[in-house]
Amino acid sequence: MQLNKFNNKGVTLIELTIALAIFSVVIVIAVDSFMSVFRTSRDSIYNQNLQDHAEFLFSMMSKEIRMAKINYDGTCDSFFYGKPVNGSQVVELNQVYATSTINLAGTNTTDLRFKNYKNECVRYYLEKDPDNNNVTRLKVDRQNPAGTATESYWVSPIVMDIQNINFAATPFKFNEPVKISNALYSQLPSYVYYTMKIKSNLWSPDTITYTNFIVGRNFEQF
Repeated sequence: MQLNKFNNKGVTLIELTIALAIFSVVIVIAVDSFMSVFRTSRDSIYNQNLQDHAEFLFSMMSKEIRMAKINYDGTCDSFFYGKPVNGSQVVELNQVYATSTINLAGTNTTDLRFKNYKNECVRYYLEKDPDNNNVTRLKVDRQNPAGTATESYWVSPIVMDIQNINFAATPFKFNEPVKISNALYSQLPSYVYYTMKIKSNLWSPDTITYTNFIVGRNFEQF
């Protein structure tokens, strides 16, 4: 009687090594793909959070800047004059905005000065926050010309490091005919253009540069 013969041949060490190598390569590729997707998603979330902070700053500043009043009498000169800046010390008569250069820890930045719709003297600028690891933050000073007290507030949160901000403002064309698209305008309102470089202190994304353009809308400028 002839018995069935079974194939008792096992897996050799070489075959096992090759199989493990192929499996390892597949796992590495899968993990790398997953981590790449994860990093992309994480960076998108971080950048979106940074954009949300920037948009909050823009919306908070825009109304006050847009509604700035024409400087007819120089009532804010004493508030503006003598700040640690290079350039225009005050807002010129019959103008709306003034910008000046500030050297902040070796970096040139600018401030913005104007009188708001409440007749308060206003100045936006960057400053180091000594209470929070010297993070560079946006600050605003406001003073009622009738009083002497100046109120100062931090505008940007401590989680946001504003590395630079540059303001530029056009002069208000007062009673000076300007031709635009074949139409003659007797006045041309001022506008403010600024760029802001922002980086988060909670994570390490690339520095993001934002720009904004604000046209004066106070009724005096029309």
